Amino acid sequence: MSLLQRSIAGLLLIAAIVGLVVLFTDDSDRPEVKRFPAPVVRVVPADGDLVLRQARVGIILEQGYEADLTIGEIRIPEDQLIVNEALGEFFYQPGPGRDIEAFAEGSHCATATITNRVHPDRNPAPVRWCFRVS
Repeated sequence: MSLLQRSIAGLLLIAAIVGLVVLFTDDSDRPEVKRFPAPVVRVVPADGDLVLRQARVGIILEQGYEADLTIGEIRIPEDQLIVNEALGEFFYQPGPGRDIEAFAEGSHCATATITNRVHPDRNPAPVRWCFRVS
């Protein structure tokens, strides 16, 4: 094998490795990351998902932010939110004795009002996403 052939083979090998890295780090299957402002890590359920009547609904944020949730027209009371500040999680779980005991079949939308704890004057716009209940 000549020097030119070895060089070409080496370049092809490098291109293949780079292609594999790009393939496995592609976030195109996570549209919620691209739709929402920077402090949003993920919304649950994902926008457009089909879920069950007792599904958890919420948002995961970067450190330093907190959220209030409104589902439909119902603002979820703070004492009904399931909050894990260390992980940036703010969820609501329907159930007996709660403002929403179970989701009705059909389409529902949630809105998270996000507060920047460090700079309360620099809050991102509210985040809204919708899901369907079967």
